[in-house]
Amino acid sequence: MPATVEKKVPFKLRPLKYAFVFGLLVLLPLSVVILSWLQVDTELWRHLLEHQLGFLTLQTVSLAVGTLIWTGFLGVSLAALVAFTEFPGRRFLSWALLLPFALPAYVQAFVWVDLLDYSGLVPTFLRQSFGLDLVSWPSVRSLPGAWWALSLSFFIYVYLLTLGAFYSQGRRSLEVARSLGYSPWQGFWRVSLPLAKPWVGAGLLLVLMEVLSDYGTVALLGVDSLTVGIFRVWYGHFSLSTAAQLASLLTLVVFAIVVLESRLRQRQRFYEQKASGLAGSGAQFRSTRGLRLAAMIFSWTVFALAFVLPMGRLLWLGASVQDYHYAWASVFPVLLNTLVLGGLAAVLTALAAFFMVADLRLRGGGLRSSALRLGALGYALPGAVLAVGVFTPLVLLDKQIHSLLSGWFEGGGGLLLTGTLWAMLLGYFIRFLAIPLLSLGSASQNLPGRMDEAARSLGEAEGGLVRRLYWPLLKKGLLISLPLVVVDVMKEMPMTLMMRPTGWDTLSVRIFQLTSEGLWAEAAWPAVILSLSAVVPIYFFLRPLTRVGLRYG
Repeated sequence: MPATVEKKVPFKLRPLKYAFVFGLLVLLPLSVVILSWLQVDTELWRHLLEHQLGFLTLQTVSLAVGTLIWTGFLGVSLAALVAFTEFPGRRFLSWALLLPFALPAYVQAFVWVDLLDYSGLVPTFLRQSFGLDLVSWPSVRSLPGAWWALSLSFFIYVYLLTLGAFYSQGRRSLEVARSLGYSPWQGFWRVSLPLAKPWVGAGLLLVLMEVLSDYGTVALLGVDSLTVGIFRVWYGHFSLSTAAQLASLLTLVVFAIVVLESRLRQRQRFYEQKASGLAGSGAQFRSTRGLRLAAMIFSWTVFALAFVLPMGRLLWLGASVQDYHYAWASVFPVLLNTLVLGGLAAVLTALAAFFMVADLRLRGGGLRSSALRLGALGYALPGAVLAVGVFTPLVLLDKQIHSLLSGWFEGGGGLLLTGTLWAMLLGYFIRFLAIPLLSLGSASQNLPGRMDEAARSLGEAEGGLVRRLYWPLLKKGLLISLPLVVVDVMKEMPMTLMMRPTGWDTLSVRIFQLTSEGLWAEAAWPAVILSLSAVVPIYFFLRPLTRVGLRYG
């Protein structure tokens, strides 16, 4: 239980009392998309219902189902091979299979378009070398192409969680299966895999949320989804209220997924057990030469297709740019914009999360606890939904300010909030506050309440507790969250595309703009820089999670 504050203390850190308000900011976009139904454009909705909404929904469902099938297959099979078999390169691949996460899905998409489109590298080579006309060459700009690009980017969610589940089982589950007369493979199918189902399901739900919020990949590959529909209504029909109403439907689906994922996570405690040996040693299966060869070929092929080939193609395209000075000169300002946004968002979210956790620990209470949970829900909102939910109230507020100032100044001063850097930071703040909150929440739970009581018995007030106790003990979790927020901001595209100030491009927006115009080589260096920036936190923060089971060997 959080320690309560006495009514009289020598000094109170008064701004800290209202830190819980940061968590309530997520109610801003939620209330906007809900209240948008108070005014309905019947003509536009009739058009959407007759011509677009049914097709958009069908495409979204097809996109989600196909991606879930492929990510489930890749994630579970790779986790099983890494955990239960021994093959050349297994220890390296156990963490290197996370590297495709450094490539945003829209980068994967444009690389594969460059390689497999009718005018791309592979078809051109086949036509010139073998004289093939390739009339029936399948188009990568299709639903299967979207499955391919999204699966290679998102299978990491399933792989990481499933691998952790297999490691947590240890030898015990397979030993029980062997005692029942099962072979090692039968024990895997009937014991180990069923025990891992909650983790597999949680990974698939994370994949589903990513698919529902994706815009760059589906737009580049010509797949119409609900997210694309929100963009079209906003920019094509110029109806912000109808875009908010469409966003509310998507939000309803996302929150249903969040509730389902939360209940699924609660069930995991019935399956967890301490590792009783090395699950990943490969000793359980006594791998045959054929199994080792198949595991090696499959694992290395997936790694090559998901990371090595796309990154190599990006470097090749970047090297083909003739005017290096112009290319780099155009990248550096965009990189600076991206780092400024990422740095500001990381610092703001980290400080707010620290004060929220400290406030909850000092005062407790249902309101502060609920605000903490609400703040963590912002990460589940798609970028397009957040853009609509933040943009709408800012437009209304700007109109009020304009009407007020127009009585004092000629012209009213123009827009002060809409389309500004601060509006973007507000959207980033709401979405990425969950990252430091989760990091600090876990660290705070490990601090016993007796430490607070001991400090108070020595005469420490609120300010002293925050400076001398909470900050030294929680700053490590805070610092860990900073690079993760920066990378997430760098990769975020839909909200940035919709809310950025005029002329303020980021790496993700620049990549999308160039690839939309077919300028693959010009988009290569921004994509390389964006991807390499994500490799660092993957190596330092996610890599240890894949090697837990390897320490017992």
